[in-house]
Amino acid sequence: MYSLGVVLYELLTGKRPYNLSDMSGLQTLKTIEEIIPQRPSLLNEHISDELDLICLKALEKNPEDRYASVEAFSEDLRRYKNGLAVSAKPKSAGYLLRKFLQRNVLSMSLLLCMLLAISTVTAFYTFQLRAERQEAFAQLQRAESLNNFFQGLFNYKDLRGNLTTEISAKELVDIGARRIETELNSQPGEQALLMRTIGRVYYRLGFRDPEMEFQQKGMELAEKAFSKNSLEFIESRRALAEAMSHNENNAAAETLLTLALQTAEDNSRDEYRIQQHSAILNDLGVMKRRLGKDEEAIPYLEEALRMGRQEQDTVQTLTSLNQLASLYRKTNKLAEAQNIYTDLIPLVKQQFGEDHPNTASCLNSAGKLYVMLEKYDEAKSHLEEALEIREKIYGDKHPKLRSVLNSLSTIHSAKGEYGIAVKLRTRATEISRQSYGDTHRYV
Repeated sequence: MYSLGVVLYELLTGKRPYNLSDMSGLQTLKTIEEIIPQRPSLLNEHISDELDLICLKALEKNPEDRYASVEAFSEDLRRYKNGLAVSAKPKSAGYLLRKFLQRNVLSMSLLLCMLLAISTVTAFYTFQLRAERQEAFAQLQRAESLNNFFQGLFNYKDLRGNLTTEISAKELVDIGARRIETELNSQPGEQALLMRTIGRVYYRLGFRDPEMEFQQKGMELAEKAFSKNSLEFIESRRALAEAMSHNENNAAAETLLTLALQTAEDNSRDEYRIQQHSAILNDLGVMKRRLGKDEEAIPYLEEALRMGRQEQDTVQTLTSLNQLASLYRKTNKLAEAQNIYTDLIPLVKQQFGEDHPNTASCLNSAGKLYVMLEKYDEAKSHLEEALEIREKIYGDKHPKLRSVLNSLSTIHSAKGEYGIAVKLRTRATEISRQSYGDTHRYV
């Protein structure tokens, strides 16, 4: 049941409930057991309170608090689609009354029409209610599409008939991808959102070509289904730019993100718009950094932090701070970089844990800064801690060890400890040769 909740969460939001990338098995279990996922509606403004609760009930920590079966889960989705009270929602009198009114929209419309003749004030509220019903109907249509796709994916007859061999994760995603393309042709909006999600799933599985294919298709459908200033259209641009970057087409990704930013700047009115605006600024700053435009990247990251830094310890904020501090270091703004790292390292350890890849990345960047400041004792402490974490996570021959080893070699050389420096540099070179080949620039 929990895995179905994870899939529903990603279908509704385009993201997984937890960022588990680069985590060890124990860290993954700890995160799932202790961290409560965000409500889907915080990531997608179109998600209703009831869909929030259905999804989160499927993700409950205690198995006894989840749905007892797939049938019970599907029944709640069907009840939501039909405007009935759902089991995930407490049955208060107000809630039951509201569901009754939603199921009797026609009767209530006639009543409103009668009241229309009484006063112009009532006419105004009638217009508002009509708009709300249209939005609710759009949500129900989307929920129905997701429900049908969701149930079909996990009850697929061809899948059930071929269980003599173990099916891979990619094969399962391929099945879902084919169904999106063939069964949602009359619903381009839902099709665009699901293609965006499927594209990101392909990337997480390590398949960049189908990721690019589905993000391009999703963008084409979004152009037909959504207005140019809608959250959905802008998010499709972001997803396509992300896929372009994964395929090392950073210049095209930069152009697309610039267009997305222009639209976002014209529409930053509410909390969701501001969050999206901040995310695009961050994406564009990162993209310019990848293109070697360090000076250009800095103001984008600074503005993204200014807009989104209401909670200092959020994952996005901490990641952006690390990127900004690294840029300050590369552009010789050493005092600014040191100020960030002084506060950032304990926050990163608190958020991710002592042995997390993000913690190692932060320590490695801080160590390089202290090398530049010629504060070798501080640098050595940070870099040795980063090396220990990465060896624990990746083993002793992973390319992520290369930069740490080279920085440690520089420290020992500066202190006159040439024998140690040569050993560290030799080890870094051998790792580069094994990882990249003899002709690579790192060798």
